[in-house]
Amino acid sequence: WFYDAVCAMAESGIMIGKDETHFDPNASLTRGEWVTLLYRVAGSPAVDEPCTFTDVPAGRYFSDAFAWAEDTGIVLGVTDGLGAPSMTITREQMVSTLYRFDGMNYVKFDLSVFSDVNLVSYYAFDAFEWAVANGYIRGMTATTLAPNGLANRAQIATILARYLGLI
Repeated sequence: WFYDAVCAMAESGIMIGKDETHFDPNASLTRGEWVTLLYRVAGSPAVDEPCTFTDVPAGRYFSDAFAWAEDTGIVLGVTDGLGAPSMTITREQMVSTLYRFDGMNYVKFDLSVFSDVNLVSYYAFDAFEWAVANGYIRGMTATTLAPNGLANRAQIATILARYLGLI
């Protein structure tokens, strides 16, 4: 189910494998890796100021990406002053940052078809409506969103490839 998405993302150069021959589709993704993917989608714009999150040190592969994402409001942090770049990203964090990246162009969708809609955090509700309405995310199953579940590399490649119109 994710083969075409992985190939499209690799060909685009946005998301590459763990090494030359392995993609590791079931591996989780960190917030730093996710923000780096969005930064690449945006064309890796120049960053003038360092990130103010105290846990995002200069010189790391995600440093400029986090500075850009913080400056543009795409990443708000997990608590005051912390961006949590090493924390594994949840599905609702991923969908919320993608929604903000897109400009928060709200689209109403009745999420009551998902039995776990009550588990979606307040900050992610509009983002899930937008993502489902646009077909970027289709749920973990036909009846669940698993908003607090961890987003793996195969899911992220698929969602991002759909968002970019690559598949």
